[in-house]
Amino acid sequence: MQTDEELVPNSRHLVYPGYTYWTLSYALTREGMTKLLSQDPLSHMLPVDEYLPIMFDSHDNSKWKMKFTPRNVIALSANPLMVEPLKYIGEVGYVSDTEDSTTITEAKQDPSTVETGDTKAQDSKFSTSDSETNKQPNVHPTHDPSDL
Repeated sequence: MQTDEELVPNSRHLVYPGYTYWTLSYALTREGMTKLLSQDPLSHMLPVDEYLPIMFDSHDNSKWKMKFTPRNVIALSANPLMVEPLKYIGEVGYVSDTEDSTTITEAKQDPSTVETGDTKAQDSKFSTSDSETNKQPNVHPTHDPSDL
């Protein structure tokens, strides 16, 4: 048990976690999921291992925390841990797709990726014609479905 974790009353193996450094495994109740999704997390570029401690009000970045209210998710952790990383930072073979990443600021954003409200222009390179959208899925265009 870490020093910033409090044992859940009447439990031998559950603690209220402090800041979580890795989101390796988690389970959600319907109520917890509703609380998390009600904050529209996809509208903010934030990894889940930052978002969860924000939502149980244990994150140290007050600027990020202010974007999400209320922060009333109840988080519990197993003690001892049930899932642990195979390698830790600095160990031979440790790989992370996020650890060495930088924070994206508005000044660093590519202007073509900033949402302007006019999604038609942004989506034009991915658009399909009406004839393409009316095709049946998984059918080769030169075959008649009745031949299959």
